[in-house]
Amino acid sequence: MRAYKLSMFLTMTYMLSTPVLADKIPEADRTALHVTMTQFIDRQVIDGMYIKIDLASGNIERFSPAKSHPMVVKMGENFVLCTDFKNELGEASNVDFYVTRRGKSFAIFQTEINNRQPLMKLMEAGKAAMID
Repeated sequence: MRAYKLSMFLTMTYMLSTPVLADKIPEADRTALHVTMTQFIDRQVIDGMYIKIDLASGNIERFSPAKSHPMVVKMGENFVLCTDFKNELGEASNVDFYVTRRGKSFAIFQTEINNRQPLMKLMEAGKAAMID
C-alpha cells in the first residue's frame, strides 16, 4: 500500500508539473465527461463490483469503485479521466478511462486498470496533456 501511495504521488506530481497543458475546456464539457465516467461505471458494476478478466492468467478480478479524480487529460479530440477502484484486498487500483465525443455527449472507448504507463508515454511524447 505504501508503494502504491508513493507511485500515485510521483505520477500525479509528474502530471501536474508537465510544462505543456492543453487548452481549457468548457465547464459543461468537464461535467459531462465526469458524468459519462460515472454512468459507465454504474452500468458495468455487478453486485457492487467492477469485473475484469486478466487475459494472461484467466483470473477474474473484482474491484469496487472508490474515488474519482478531477484530472482530465486531452489527447487531440479525445480525453482521459481517472478514478480509483479498490481490489478485493482493499488495495487502491488506478483506473484510466479513454473518452471520445459522440454527438453532443461522450462515450468511453477503452479502460485501463493499473496500467498508467501507456498514458505516461503519450504525455511524454506530447500526444496528451493535462487540461488546466
